[in-house]
Amino acid sequence: MFEAILGAIAIDSNWNPDGLENSVNFMLNMDHFLTHGLTEDDDFVGLVQQWNQKENGEVPEYEFEDVYSGGFRAYVTLKTKRGSLRYHAEGSNKAEARANVAELAYNDLDEHNELFTILDELPEELTLENSINTLQELAQKGYVSLPEYYLPEDQVYDSNDEPRWSCKCTIRSHVIEETAYATSKKTAKKYAAYLCICNICGLEDQYEDKEN
Repeated sequence: MFEAILGAIAIDSNWNPDGLENSVNFMLNMDHFLTHGLTEDDDFVGLVQQWNQKENGEVPEYEFEDVYSGGFRAYVTLKTKRGSLRYHAEGSNKAEARANVAELAYNDLDEHNELFTILDELPEELTLENSINTLQELAQKGYVSLPEYYLPEDQVYDSNDEPRWSCKCTIRSHVIEETAYATSKKTAKKYAAYLCICNICGLEDQYEDKEN
């Protein structure tokens, strides 16, 4: 997986050595995890990288310089709606300096309402046909955990004694579990994914009263 991610970054960045170095440093940033634990809640380096890749199609590049008092000063330049902005912050080592400047940049983007939300990632019209791919893409971009599907081997029967296939979709990152029923396994899976997206994004189920 590590090699696959680096390969994708290498291709997207046209084998930019600085972009690759920044990505490796981010993925191997043990200082961050030793300090903050195994959580992504305050992973500003990752959040800024995700924002910049979507907004500008590239991995942000960090520059470093020694500071007279020891440690390092990190710089990162981002192209925003307000123009090209250059941020800097210091830390006792490169990893800490990078994390500090990323947090500074992220908070600035947040204050000026330039951050993306999960709603920005949804297609113009969310349907059963694009629900599975949409949920997968949301997981790949880090908004949710990978969906887990469970399709029983046997059919169930609805209130009218009609046979239906069921599918359960679980999103562990949001503690969400949705079960959908339909006339085919494929449709049941699509509907379960659709219901999870609606739950996460606060959307209304457009298929609630329709035959699937």
